[in-house]
Formats: sequence, C-alpha cells, structure tokens
Amino acid sequence: MRLHAASAAGIAVVFVMLAGLLTSISFSGGQAEIKGDFPKTDVCEMLEGQRLSYEDFLSLLTSMKSNNCNELKTAKLQFSASFSDIEAMASQSGIKGVLYVDTLRPLGAGVLIIKGDAGNYPLRNGDEIKVRLEGLPEKDILVQVTVKGCDPYDEVCDASCSFVKGVCDPKCYIDGRVTGELCDMDCVDANKDNIIAANDSDGICDLDCYNNAADMERAYDIDCINRYGDMNDNICDPDTNGNGDGKCDLDCEPANSICDPDCDNDPDCKCDNMCNGFCSAGCRNEPDYPDNDPDCQIKEGKISWCEGDGKCDRLGGENCANSDDCPGGGLDSGCTLTKGLDEGSPCSCTNQCDKGQKLVCNNGAKGEGKFCCPDGMAWNGTKCIELEQLNFAYVAIGFSESQKDLFLDSAKKTYEYMWKERYPTKECSDPLARVRPYYIGPEICGSGGCSKLCGDCISAGRACIQKAGLAGKIDKFAVITAGAGFGGCAANIPNDGSSTGYLPPEGTGWKPSGNVFTHNIVAHETGHAFGLYHVEGCGAQGTCMGPNAADCRLPEHHEFVMDYCNPFNRFGPAGYKYMKEKSIAKWLKGCS
Repeated sequence: MRLHAASAAGIAVVFVMLAGLLTSISFSGGQAEIKGDFPKTDVCEMLEGQRLSYEDFLSLLTSMKSNNCNELKTAKLQFSASFSDIEAMASQSGIKGVLYVDTLRPLGAGVLIIKGDAGNYPLRNGDEIKVRLEGLPEKDILVQVTVKGCDPYDEVCDASCSFVKGVCDPKCYIDGRVTGELCDMDCVDANKDNIIAANDSDGICDLDCYNNAADMERAYDIDCINRYGDMNDNICDPDTNGNGDGKCDLDCEPANSICDPDCDNDPDCKCDNMCNGFCSAGCRNEPDYPDNDPDCQIKEGKISWCEGDGKCDRLGGENCANSDDCPGGGLDSGCTLTKGLDEGSPCSCTNQCDKGQKLVCNNGAKGEGKFCCPDGMAWNGTKCIELEQLNFAYVAIGFSESQKDLFLDSAKKTYEYMWKERYPTKECSDPLARVRPYYIGPEICGSGGCSKLCGDCISAGRACIQKAGLAGKIDKFAVITAGAGFGGCAANIPNDGSSTGYLPPEGTGWKPSGNVFTHNIVAHETGHAFGLYHVEGCGAQGTCMGPNAADCRLPEHHEFVMDYCNPFNRFGPAGYKYMKEKSIAKWLKGCS
C-alpha cells in the first residue's frame, strides 16, 4: 500500500510505542518535538531488522536528527514515498533539505542524502535499506537502498516483483517486449493454478517468458507459444517440458531433452528411468510401463515416493532416515521416535542426538554409518575426532586502504553464499564450520592493482598470500580485484585460485536477465578451481567437457553455476556429485 506524507504546514501528533512507553511526537512549522517521561531509547536498535511503516521511518529520521542513534544496519520498508513525501518527512524532522545521489557520501551540511530507486518513488515498498549518521561539521543522514523492493503500482518495472508470490507488476508484463526481467508466474498464470495451460491465454506475449532458459517456477507464456509455436525460431522453452497446453511448438519436436506432449512425434516423450517429478505421457506406450520410470510408478500408485525428485512425501513413508529429499529438520514431524542419544551412538538424523550435549548426526570418520558427535567432529570407532577444514583465502588486489570495508563486505558475503548455499558443504549441519576463511586485505597486499584477470591478478594474489605468511597453508584462494574489469578467470582447470573483478553490491546488468554479483562470479571461478568446466549457455566457451559434461544434457542447464546465464541457482548434478565425492570430499567427512 502506498502512503503519502501529510503537509508539514499544519500540526500533527503521532503516538509511538517506544520500549513499552507511550509518548508523542508533535510537528509544527516543520519542527519536531518529542514529549513524554521515559528513559532514552535507541530507536536504531529498536528498529534494527524490522519492517518499517511510514511512521517508523519518520521516527527514525527524527531520532537521528536529534543524535539519539547513529546507524540502522538493515530494515525493510512497508511503504513507498515520492519526492514530495520524502521532502515532507525531512521538513517534519527538522532536516534542512534532501539530496538524491548516485554516489553516497556525506557533505557535512545536516541534510538527508538518499541513494534510492529510479523513477518517481526513490523509496519503495519492499526496499531493504541501511541508514547512518555521518559528516562534519554538521552530520548528514545517509539512506541507501541495498536491495530494491517491489511496488507493482508505480511507473517502472520492479524486477523484485518477479520473486514476490501473488504480485504481478504490469510494467514488466508487456506484449512483444523484452524488459530483461525474469518471467513472473503471477502474470502469465491467469487462473492462478500454478500450471500454464490453454486457458491462461490473455493476448499478451511477454517475451521474457519465451526463451531457451529454464525458469525457477517453470513459468512460460502460452500466448507466445500460440503466436510463435508454428515457426522454426530455434526457441523451445524448457519450462514447457512435459506440460500439455494444447499447442505443439515445432522447435520442441526434435530430440532435445524437452518433451512437448502436444507434438505427435516428439522422441523426448518417453520413460526416462529418473525420479524427477515428471512422468511423460509417451511413457504409457512403452512395454515396461510404468516400471521403467519411478515417477510413472507413483502416478499409477505402485510406489508412494522416490528419492531424487526434491520432494519429501512424509505421508507416503519418505523420511530423513531413508531419503535425502527429507532434511533432518523434519524429525519433529514424526520421522523418528528416538531421542537423546549420547556421543558415539548410531543415528539416522540429528534430532535423535542429545541436544543438551550439542550433538549432530554425522557420517563416521571412516565413511561407514552415522553417529552422534559434536559438529565438526566424527566418530572413528572409539571417539569423536576433529575433521579437517578447507582453508580458503579471499585476497584484495587493487583496493586502497580506505576501501578495505568494501572488500570485506563483498568477501564475507561471498563466503556465506558459496559454502552455505551452493557448494556441497551446504549439506553439513554447520556449513561454515567446514571452511576457514582468510581475508587478506589492502593493509597486507597494498593498493597496487592488476590488469589481466587471467594473468597478473592471479599471480598478485599468490604473492599476497606469501606476504601474509600463509604460503603452503591455503588450499584455495579467490582474488577480488578493483579496476581490472568485469568478469573472472581461473586460468587453468583445476588450479589453486582464480580472480574476479569487483562489482558494487547492487550488481550490474548481464543478459539474458537479472543482475550478477561478485559472489556469483567467485562461486563460478572456484568451481573451475575444483575441476569443473563450463556448461553451455549464454556465450560460455570450452563447454561440456570433464567431470560435469553430463550437465549440458539437462533442460535446466541454463540455471547452473557453471554456465554464463543468470540466475545461478545451483551446480548441475554431475558437477555437484564430482565435487562432493572427489575434489571436496575430504572436507565433508561427517556431514549429514
């Protein structure tokens, strides 16, 4: 909902609950006065990590203007504010003026400085922001939008609306146009049943929903299939795989690992012997149906579940003890009745182990069975022993000492993204305990830069590691460099390190859609360091070789980390399996 500020010319009283004490803020003639007998409250601390209403944000500005709090590290807005709204808030808070900038830095003039969204609403519903007080002789209030939010009612296409369930931004849903954003299922699914079918036709063909890239929600536009399906335009949207929508796309008819059941002669519509949540209609015509496809066996009621489709069918008997599709956290839903096991006891899930002793259910140190041990340790038959950690260095090249915080922010975000969300360490109960990070900044490396991502940037990283006294200790490293251009390089496969050009936190555009960040590229280049090659897609060269070549054959390969397409949702199964069982295996011992 959009809220608008009241005029600052009159008098308004807003009642605010601070730390359980009721007080009032009176606004008169553009000045704010806080009344009430209460202890001094740090409004920044109170609002940290919260969803801010218009009144909350106004209270924050007033408190900062009064020097009662200095920094709000993160919060999310629940309103949209136009230029006039923001100027009214500034006036009501006693702030001299408002500046809208591309580069956020203090002026020392006692003003409100905003680095926000494009368009008529610099602050939007859903924006994540950070606010700080800085500058001399007079402190300015600096507001930065760190993650752009979604407002489907403004005048621009908000990319983040694609990720908000139940919201379609009409500015992103345009007939015959490519806006560069992800396909929004809420726009193309007219009857809201989460399946694209003939009755979802509305006459609008959103070309962001008609391409050769897989979408996270399997979203595509039936109007584009109706319009272009009879043409050989080299587009067979993988999101149509196995979906009968009443229209055969001629580009899907040849063998391409995508089954269009509306095409009479599609060779891909057959039993695939895989548990992937898809039973092809053509599988019915094969003599061994349904036994040669577990998804078809489920459809026919011969089995109740199969491992590998990413779904945990608890009603059918699938649980954390017999399937990797069910996470250990599901134990409280009835996966096990065994509780409180002591150190060294055989187990199948973490919730069976004694929580008071802080035990987790890890694979044994010898790789046989699972046992309760403290996290990061594994049972060797006699006792729980500590497991080896991966020593990974993030190295700053080309950063000045005044830019140290930029490097650290990017490196720490990359560390969490890689090991908690993408690499096989995410299967450990405490992924970050398996990787010991080293942040080698400009205070050690100096401010000297590099010019070639595939050359002197990587060698400069090795030299800095040696200068830090860590030669021989670091298993792998990633250079993050300022000024060497966009992209990254691993030089050789496998190798000890790679380099990536630093991108600001808000990222930069990269076709086919979306934004690419430093952590995406570092994760990709480190995949090379562990022995993976490119998966074809969006201009990647040297593809479909080595241990992850099989990932190229999957219809969803355009969302894998090792191609050049965005989003980088995950590693392909072949690449992930290779790292898990080969290149990263020794650091995964004892993981659930």
